[in-house]
Order: sequence, then C-alpha cells, then structure tokens
Amino acid sequence: MLPIAVDAMGGDNAPGEIIAGARRAQEDHGIPVVLVGRPEDLTDIGDLDVIEASEVIAMDAEPGASVRRMKDSSLVRAAEAVRDGRASAMVSAGNTGATMASALLRMGRISGVSRPAIATLLPTPGSTPTVLLDSGANAECSAEWLVQFGQAPGALVLFEAPSRTVATLQAIAEIMPDRQVCLCRELTKLHEEIRLGSAADLALMLSKRERVRGEVALVVGPGLP
Repeated sequence: MLPIAVDAMGGDNAPGEIIAGARRAQEDHGIPVVLVGRPEDLTDIGDLDVIEASEVIAMDAEPGASVRRMKDSSLVRAAEAVRDGRASAMVSAGNTGATMASALLRMGRISGVSRPAIATLLPTPGSTPTVLLDSGANAECSAEWLVQFGQAPGALVLFEAPSRTVATLQAIAEIMPDRQVCLCRELTKLHEEIRLGSAADLALMLSKRERVRGEVALVVGPGLP
C-alpha cells in the first residue's frame, strides 16, 4: 500500500503537530505515511520516512507564483510524490490555494474538467459522512464551469455574492432547467430567508428587488436519474 504524503511544514504549529498526527495515523491506525519537509526540522518522527524539501510556502504567499517559483517546497514535492507513484495521496494543513495549485500543476486535471474542486467532509449521524463539493475553490464560476457542475448527478452547493446571485440563477436555469433550487439567504440570522423553486422563478423573484443583500447559498437539487 502506497503511503500518504503529508506536508510536514504546513499549518498551525508545524511541523510538531503535523508529525504527531502523522505518527498517530501510522502507529495507531496502520495508515502508511511519508513526511515531506526539511529533515533538520523534523524531529521525533519515529519510523516515518521523509521526502526532503528545502523550501516552505507561507500561509500568506500567492499560490500560483509560489508553486512555480519554489520548486523544492514541501507542497510541490508532496504533489510530485503522488504524480510519480511514490504516494497514493497528499495532505496539507498549509496554504490552501498553494495546495490546490501544486496538485493542479503537478498531477493535472481529469479530462474534461476545467477547474478542480475542494471536497470537504461534513460530520453526520452514523458512520457515513457527507461530502460538500465544491467548498471554496471557485469564488467566481463561468458558464463553462457551471455546465461541468451540472453534469455531476448529485446536489450542488454554491456560495454566491449577492450581486451575482440573479445571474447565477439564470445560468442554472439555462444549464440545469429540471433541477429544483433552494435559495438560502442570511442563514442562522434574524432575517434569514429560504425559498424553494426553479432557478428561473427564483431569478425572476430576486430581479424585482431593488438589491439582493446578505450572504447567499444556492442548493441545487440532484439531477434526474
């Protein structure tokens, strides 16, 4: 079984807490792990193997430029380990954008997918978690990306800016006309609003308002089998 490449240099209290978690994964749960980082900074690693990387991408670094410039960073080397068949997956608690950029530039994309997506596990009662996809990679979605989202059979959750909500609903109505949409505005707040209907009807409703305000989430129902 190939190990999981863990960026030992990324995240709060790295590398100490990252090493502690990696050791628990391997020693307590039998999950093989290989650490990626500066060997001189990686202490008390037990039986964990190390892939050397001399550079560290900071949390506030610009993702794309950092990945292109810092070719010997722990994030880039972790992504290369997956690409080269030395690891089954990579994990980092560091710069999210740089993690995405490392995977994109070193591993590539699935054929036909223009933009990668972030999957977040949401805890639920029972043993099976819910996966939220996309949970933040695409702050602004083009029509092309919405088409690709629409080809996914499951439900979609889009966090949208108020100023773009009507346009996004109109695009959904064109691309996924048969799907029901739940408009959630200002959730958990005093003036929260929840409306269910077709994307076209919701877009028409909002277009009659002088201005859309507050935080907006659009939950698009699953496609027809």
